[in-house]
Amino acid sequence: VSSKSPGRRIVFGGVTDLKVQKDIAAGKRGAAGSTEVALFHQDVFLLDCDGPGGSPIWTRLWPPPGAGLPSSFCSLKPSALPKELRERGGGCDAIVLAGGTSAGQLDPSKPGLPRGRIAAGCAVVAGALWLFGGACEAGPRQEVTLDDLWKLELSEEQDGTVTCSEDWECILPLSDRATMWFDDSESEDEEEEEEDEEAELQDKLMKVDNRGNGVLSKNQQKAENKKVRMELKRDRQMEKCEEKLSKREMKKDNQRAQALKKD
Repeated sequence: VSSKSPGRRIVFGGVTDLKVQKDIAAGKRGAAGSTEVALFHQDVFLLDCDGPGGSPIWTRLWPPPGAGLPSSFCSLKPSALPKELRERGGGCDAIVLAGGTSAGQLDPSKPGLPRGRIAAGCAVVAGALWLFGGACEAGPRQEVTLDDLWKLELSEEQDGTVTCSEDWECILPLSDRATMWFDDSESEDEEEEEEDEEAELQDKLMKVDNRGNGVLSKNQQKAENKKVRMELKRDRQMEKCEEKLSKREMKKDNQRAQALKKD
């Protein structure tokens, strides 16, 4: 919190992983089994290790009491998740999910509070919490590196009580390279791509199984399978990134052309 109280720390965000049964129409590939949903949080807590008896005390600072937001997602039941999340799995924003948004994602064009995330850079400077970057998920197996900068005003009373502002201030919004991963307009195309990706993966894994006429040990086969999965994931991510960037550039060019016509 300050140099005068090194035993008091501000903690931001985190993730809760929920294992849920897939809720997919009968007959569709991959209907059996379960999937994982990751709830990314943007809560702010005070960890006080200077309290009585030396026992650490956690105090929630944001969202503040009375803000109309849930105090905890730990008791959230998987059955309460939107159908889309139960079907596809992946990451979602915990606070937006609490507000009833079907996809559990914030609107990147209207930044009012930071996305839930993990591994963010945090620092308390000049009486404010500064938050930069981190990572979250934007759908199944799609991790996004964030590059936005936020500020939350803090105040410390004479008795040591710490409070914070109700509102975050966005200093630097997400770049186009980050926001493009939160575009839901191509969800159907992405589902088809995921099916193609799964088929390609199975084909490559079969080739690994047949490599060396079955002389690979279990550990060697496991290592080869992991290598194939990582290579395919990296290639798919690069293809998606290039495609999305190309579409954004085309959209900007069209907007510029329309603006010139109006002039």
